[in-house]
Amino acid sequence: MPRISPLLIIVLIASAAAPWVIYGAGFWEIVMTTLDHCPEMACDFKRHYLPQAHLVADGIDKLMPAWFYPPALALFLQPLVYVDSPIYWWTAFNIATAGGMAWLIARVIHTAPTIEHYTVGLALVMTSLPIWHSIKWGQISLLLCLLMCLGLTFMSRRGSVLIGVAAAIKGYPVLAVLLPLIQRRAPLVAWTLGTAALVGVMIPLAWMGFDAVVLYFEQMNRAGSMLLERAPQLGGQALLPSLKRWFSPGAYVHPQLHPLDYPLIFPLTETQFTVSWALSFIIISGASLRALLKVGLPHKLKVAVFLCWMSLMLPPGWHHYFSFLPLAMAIVWFSSELIVPRILVSAAFSIGLLPLMGIGNDFMAYFDYSALGGTTVVCMLTLIAGIWASASFPDTIGKASQMPVSP
Repeated sequence: MPRISPLLIIVLIASAAAPWVIYGAGFWEIVMTTLDHCPEMACDFKRHYLPQAHLVADGIDKLMPAWFYPPALALFLQPLVYVDSPIYWWTAFNIATAGGMAWLIARVIHTAPTIEHYTVGLALVMTSLPIWHSIKWGQISLLLCLLMCLGLTFMSRRGSVLIGVAAAIKGYPVLAVLLPLIQRRAPLVAWTLGTAALVGVMIPLAWMGFDAVVLYFEQMNRAGSMLLERAPQLGGQALLPSLKRWFSPGAYVHPQLHPLDYPLIFPLTETQFTVSWALSFIIISGASLRALLKVGLPHKLKVAVFLCWMSLMLPPGWHHYFSFLPLAMAIVWFSSELIVPRILVSAAFSIGLLPLMGIGNDFMAYFDYSALGGTTVVCMLTLIAGIWASASFPDTIGKASQMPVSP
């Protein structure tokens, strides 16, 4: 593993410190009140998560109007029903989870991390818009990303169980089984699916009963269709919602529900858009799959490519779904010394920093960034960098090489 450049550490520390230097201690308040449309801390937790947890604790088979989650999440949140100041406890938990992501970044950079590696991990986490977005909304996505990243990085039975728990809590992380499936590791797929079934279905059935569990999944299904349809208007950062804002007629909802008409680049007919989306999917998926099938490609680089590909292809793709990006950037940067991947990662890092730097001076900084698909671009650049970096490894396609084991 190459030694970390002092210049890189200086740049990362300066980038992480810059918003706090510019705005002072008030930067936290700025993020909590102006990042996205809800002007308070932990909005989703306060408005949806905690009230639903209270309903479960009281034995009431009813769902909050905006509860779009499996029953396992309501059970996971039960301890917070019985503590004082649950919003602060949940926010502290999310901050600790961000610390876990910083630890994982350091651990992936080097098997025996030093203060330099931990500094890189912490700086990347502190400059990540998706992580700030997850903390601000009080979302569960940061924890899900950490569980998926741990499970995929240290691919083992324990890792598969972590992915299964994440899938039980919110559903979409079950797609992470595609990586071990591609690598023909059926037992790990079985561990993930078995854990998801146990935690996500069997335990809720025993706790809540059949009718209540069915109610949760029915609402999830209805909400999923609605969110997919509205993802372009609401700032979804998966590739399809961003493509629609770039090239298809519609309206992105700005603050105070003032719409911004798009396309933001130029219009395409419905046929042209469908063809463009299909070609984009085929090209990006084909290039990603080729990298994932390379025998000589380090496993951690496969993880970075896979997570970027999966998140781009999975609408709606809210910003907090991309909380893995600091890890992916670090993996790509330190996996290859090729200049092009490092230029692409540098560009991705710089673009992702823009809304955090400007949000205190311009209320619209985040919304403009979101409308333009800023996180889509960051993820795409990171994915391209990962695929490009794979070119420096043996160009052989075949059965997956030996995976690392959990520490």
